[in-house]
Amino acid sequence: MKKIDAFMVYLVFTVIVLGGLLIIAAIALAADADQIAGQRDQIAALEAINFELTDQLDEAERQITELVTEDAPAWGEAKTETEAVDSAEVDLLARLIMCEMGSDGPPDEQLYNVGSVILNRVADDRFPNTVRGVIYQSSPCWQYAPARDGTLEKAKPTARCYEIAEDLLTSGSRLPAAVVWQSTEPQGSAVYAAYYSPVTGETTYFCK
Repeated sequence: MKKIDAFMVYLVFTVIVLGGLLIIAAIALAADADQIAGQRDQIAALEAINFELTDQLDEAERQITELVTEDAPAWGEAKTETEAVDSAEVDLLARLIMCEMGSDGPPDEQLYNVGSVILNRVADDRFPNTVRGVIYQSSPCWQYAPARDGTLEKAKPTARCYEIAEDLLTSGSRLPAAVVWQSTEPQGSAVYAAYYSPVTGETTYFCK
């Protein structure tokens, strides 16, 4: 009888231990399931972020493509003819500014005025429609002496002249459109501005 009782106690103890182990295993499995579910949620969130970033990258690439003009030169290609003409105009206008006003003496305003008269003439139907045409206009008379006597070709414009010439060709004339005359004597219908040079002792008039 005592052996049976001892066996029953052992059996009950074994059942309790096994039950406890099963409960612990169940709890561990449940924790693992929660962890796996959490990891799945994190993975899903990361995938959503990745999709969003991909869409944003595609949109950025589309906008960049739209900003690039079809006629833009590819890397390593030579400049287009239009760019070469623009460079030539900058050089020619800088030379004319240098010959007409110099660089070191007068204020920037006067250098801008010289170039602005050129641009105003280009836009005026009474004169040629290009910078070169205006500067080298010889009929009914030469408009600019440096173009007539060869001084223009020998001129060495300063960096300041080049900067002003490029700015004018990029931004346009700084004088009213009607100001198309520049001379050491008043011309046209009215004097718009005048500049006396202490270096040459002459006054340059900008007239309508």
